[in-house]
Amino acid sequence: MRWWVLIAVVACGMAAAAVQAGDSRSWLQESEIRAELTNLRLAGLYPNNVAWSEQIKADGSTDYEEGNERRPGHWSVAGELFCFVYAMQHQGGCFRIVKHSPNCYELYTASVGGQAPNPPPPASRMSWNGRMWRDGERGTCDDKIVS
Repeated sequence: MRWWVLIAVVACGMAAAAVQAGDSRSWLQESEIRAELTNLRLAGLYPNNVAWSEQIKADGSTDYEEGNERRPGHWSVAGELFCFVYAMQHQGGCFRIVKHSPNCYELYTASVGGQAPNPPPPASRMSWNGRMWRDGERGTCDDKIVS
């Protein structure tokens, strides 16, 4: 009779894994970043509720604005890294991006190195460094997660 218990436990574990797989998230890749996030204005919010916007131009230039501060710069994308370099004070960085919902993207600071990145964190854990959306369209950050 104990083998039925073992089968039930294994079946429950497999069902739980299948539910988790349905909520799997992945980093956007270069083609997705170029198609969805370039040649337009993005609006965003940091976890501390500071708002920003950035014009991502087709020629690789960018214009970042936060409050009264404006930073012209350049962007590039390779694999899943969306990188920025700004002329003022040589600031910038690279991010990995998860599409949260149709017009909401989570940004995760990425270190550029030789090791493979970890998978994106679960949607239930708010560990992003920023959220952004295509400006001029309804932002969907409060909507259900894209699966």
